[in-house]
Amino acid sequence: MIRGERAAWGVLEVDSRQHRSFDEDDVSFLQNYANLIAAAIDRLQTEADLRQAADRTSFLLGELQHRVGAGGMRQPPGGCGQVRGVAPSGRMTAARPLSAFF
Repeated sequence: MIRGERAAWGVLEVDSRQHRSFDEDDVSFLQNYANLIAAAIDRLQTEADLRQAADRTSFLLGELQHRVGAGGMRQPPGGCGQVRGVAPSGRMTAARPLSAFF
């Protein structure tokens, strides 16, 4: 069985052209090989997840820079208190966790 961290990926099957019995050493060797395959698949999946998270973070930072702009956050006309996550002092406040966006 090729078992990854998150799921089972499949079964490693071995056939022989000649009639023979497979012993515990053969089974152990094949299980170790299946474990290596599972580790490689898990690594590729983790890399893809990290790449997606980095892209998402880059997009959010780009949006933040675009919305904040070079001059910083501006108060609306009349200076009416708090604007979506910006305190009257002009400092950013935690409006909601990033997980709320995904």
